[in-house]
Amino acid sequence: MVAIRSPAAMTRRCLANEGFTLLEVVVSLAILSLSLGVIYHVFANALGNESYAETVNRARLIAQGLITRVGADIPASVGETSGDDGRGLRWRLSRKAFRDGPGNGRATITAIEVSAEVFWGEGAAEKSIRLTTLRLAEGARPR
Repeated sequence: MVAIRSPAAMTRRCLANEGFTLLEVVVSLAILSLSLGVIYHVFANALGNESYAETVNRARLIAQGLITRVGADIPASVGETSGDDGRGLRWRLSRKAFRDGPGNGRATITAIEVSAEVFWGEGAAEKSIRLTTLRLAEGARPR
């Protein structure tokens, strides 16, 4: 047996199933807002990490530059120098005598331990990076 329906009855049935209920709209908006919140948090963390990485990289470059200048335009002698880069980074360059164990009667080369430390941040949030190396002391250049 085949039921024949009038076009008006079919139209009413189709219209009754179209659209969303209020509950479906509210649930979809809640899911959307949670998703956008998570995406915002991820992007904010990524930008913060990029800024921190850039600061660490600048600090490392400053420390390397300071160590490289020792013996050229910074005296390779015992002492301490400090300053800032004008962009929120402070630095300290320490030069102290290096002693490598007891003397054994052989000729020794006089060296200094050079340590460059760069700081950023304030108070408990202060961070730093330190690079240390050895340099020949003034007047101890090989011939």
